[in-house]
Amino acid sequence: MRQTSKDKRIFSAVRDYYNEKGYRVDAIAHHLTGRERWKLTDLTEEEKTAITLIKANMEDKLYMDGLMKA
Repeated sequence: MRQTSKDKRIFSAVRDYYNEKGYRVDAIAHHLTGRERWKLTDLTEEEKTAITLIKANMEDKLYMDGLMKA
């Protein structure tokens, strides 16, 4: 994984949402980075909903600022 600030924000938001680390959590974070090689094709409905909610959370500047300072 490249260590860009965008990547760090995405991984922080996904891990905060799931409150854990793990292969599938990291796979979803990689998927959200938008890089073609990390695109998941086997997302469950629950994961699709989670991705939508994570993206909405990431739009909240206060949430992201607090998450990145923690």
